[in-house]
Amino acid sequence: MKKVDDYSQPPFFVFIVPVVERAFFVLLNKFVYDYFIKKTVRSVDCAVSVLEM
Repeated sequence: MKKVDDYSQPPFFVFIVPVVERAFFVLLNKFVYDYFIKKTVRSVDCAVSVLEM
């Protein structure tokens, strides 16, 4: 009975886990890229304004 239960559960996870991981990584990448891009742009702006002064 336990083997049947174990065998019937994986398909659900096989479908759910990749979708959740994909969504999680997409959101994480979007957040990280936005954060780093904004930080880089801000530091570049600071450097440019310092150089202009």
